[in-house]
Amino acid sequence: LSDFRVIDVRKRRIVEPREDCRFVALSYVWGARPGPEVKRHALCKARITELQQEGSLKSLPRTIEDAMSICKRLGEEYLWVDLLCIVQDDQENKQRQINSMAWIFSSTVLTIISACGNTMGCPIAGVSQDRQLLQQQTDFSGLQVTSILPDFDELISKTVWHTRGWTYQEAVFSRRKLFFTAAEAWFEC
Repeated sequence: LSDFRVIDVRKRRIVEPREDCRFVALSYVWGARPGPEVKRHALCKARITELQQEGSLKSLPRTIEDAMSICKRLGEEYLWVDLLCIVQDDQENKQRQINSMAWIFSSTVLTIISACGNTMGCPIAGVSQDRQLLQQQTDFSGLQVTSILPDFDELISKTVWHTRGWTYQEAVFSRRKLFFTAAEAWFEC
């Protein structure tokens, strides 16, 4: 794929990797009406050279920062995020990348699915912020009783992430998925 870019999570910059590189992808939602945050962080033609410099990716939206943190913890070097890896103001490049979504998501070593927020500014639950739903435990007449977490499919079906066509296709094409919900992290392959 020509013009394929990823984030080097250690050097905090955009790179065009070698053809056979391992990479992780992020599936998330931008928000109902992408506003100034998108313009401030999006890859555009005028910023390509700047964002290829080491350390240039500063103060990114929380979802992306947390995904980069997950990559580092997993020992992965590269992360693909649409906002920063597709040139947003180059319609030809953008269309080529959109047409390649099946290849991108089926080629990932793992897709991180942030299903716990409704904008790119939301943290990935359990990474930089605690989960909202914790499994409760209590002692009942000397017996440890633990509450049951909600069914995973039920949790996912109630998320904004689950309502988007883009995220549906990202999940379908991904072979290995690490879901993050408000209640739990879930690996599927």
